[in-house]
Amino acid sequence: MTTIDARGFSCPEPLIMLESSLKTESSLEFLVDSKNAWENCLDFAKKQGLSVETEKTDDTFRIRVKRG
Repeated sequence: MTTIDARGFSCPEPLIMLESSLKTESSLEFLVDSKNAWENCLDFAKKQGLSVETEKTDDTFRIRVKRG
């Protein structure tokens, strides 16, 4: 599983990074450090019909997405 670290980036950059990564990856782990970026990326993944798991550890929101 590929990990994309988008911590330190402001929206909409994390969302753009997630969308771009999903063009070539069937599953990935995506890291963000703001609640706003986490919500936007989570909403996007769900609208794409992806399987989504989330976890918050310290200052990091972890989103695991998978096709199918």
